Amino acid sequence: MENPTDNHTIELPDEKSQPVEKSWEERISTFVDAISRPTTKAGELLTTLLDTFFPDGITSYHNPPSSDSNVSDIFTQLITLCDVKALAEHGVISKALMASQLHKIHQNLQAYCKGSTRSVFMKSLVELCGEFFNLMIDFSRQDVVQLMPVMEIFGSTGGGWKSPYAQDLSKQVREYETYFTDIYPRWKDWRKSKILISTFDDPQDPKTFIQQVSDTLMANSNTNYESIRYFSPEDVTQLEAVSDNKTSITNACINSKLRLFNEVNAEFMKLYVYTFALHKFAPDNWSAPTMAPSAKVSTITYGPYGRDTFPNGSHGLDDCGSGSTLCDDEPGVIIGININAGDGNPREGELFTIRGLNEGYNHIIAVDLYYYPRVMCGVEFFFSHGTSTGIMGKRHEKAEVIKCGPIGNGEFKLTGVRMADVTREQSGKAISHMELKFEHIRVASDDG
Repeated sequence: MENPTDNHTIELPDEKSQPVEKSWEERISTFVDAISRPTTKAGELLTTLLDTFFPDGITSYHNPPSSDSNVSDIFTQLITLCDVKALAEHGVISKALMASQLHKIHQNLQAYCKGSTRSVFMKSLVELCGEFFNLMIDFSRQDVVQLMPVMEIFGSTGGGWKSPYAQDLSKQVREYETYFTDIYPRWKDWRKSKILISTFDDPQDPKTFIQQVSDTLMANSNTNYESIRYFSPEDVTQLEAVSDNKTSITNACINSKLRLFNEVNAEFMKLYVYTFALHKFAPDNWSAPTMAPSAKVSTITYGPYGRDTFPNGSHGLDDCGSGSTLCDDEPGVIIGININAGDGNPREGELFTIRGLNEGYNHIIAVDLYYYPRVMCGVEFFFSHGTSTGIMGKRHEKAEVIKCGPIGNGEFKLTGVRMADVTREQSGKAISHMELKFEHIRVASDDG
């Protein structure tokens, strides 16, 4: 008879472990980290690429999802991202990937990592990656600009990088950098064209003038429809007053359109910033830090933010403000900040002074702005060394928070602030509008 006090270990059968879904940012960061180590073995790098971008048991853009699969490949994640964030028209990217040779690249990548005749599969990979690149950058196709997110994922791997035996790898890296630098302005122009300002009279009251700002891509996605309506009050009857109202409303709509675009562009930059690691694929350059190839692609803007640009339904002339023109300060290196953090009135606010900022190693990477009801009532700065100021000001419990940054791994620093104030009857001037400019911490060249 067994002693009941004896310890027994019961062996249970191992259950098949379920892979954990990683975000597309985590996947790209993992691969960039891999190429930043002193390895010369192609097998190690390609195995990391396969395991990170195409994990086992995946839900693939090319095959229907299996019932027991809960992990997507990175291109399936990209399709969802572009739909949710409205970086491309719905269906464009999935259609292009289905028509491409990406599934064959995946198959050859698997064969290379698991097979013995690697030279054969490497040659095939090089050819397939070249075909994929040429297909996606074919400027004769109407959707070429919208396929830029695909190339950002593809390019972050070196675009197939053509193995360590490839001739003149530095030249290919430059070709990719030139492509991304040249097509980015075209993507911005295309995306701006999808944010429309429409003008019409209120059908229920001809005296009411209405302008509406609409992001048509957001309207076609499964997200909140970004729309802002402005109207002139019904009691406006004099022609001159109506004309002045139309000017104020038009200016508010222009600012609203700019804000909508800048927010989409900031989401796009979260993808685009990984192309700044392309030069790591050049021979003996694995340890180099990420770097923007040109000043043309190294900056992003948030705002202008103000009551008149909030996408919360209809607005009247009171939200347009009067004389709220952003200052013309030129961006530059920020080495210190003085903040009067009160209820918006600088005569009553508590003075905060931020010192110790440095262009190289300690800079502002993100800013949270708090608005209620029409002026800024709080602000918080976040720094590259992992700390923040905390919320400064008398933040109202119903205040709306606007998060500006961070982008990448804190690789963008605040370089410019433009503000506009408004005079309130009882408490004097307060900040009504804010626009923030961020720049990548490293830029290869300053060519404008």
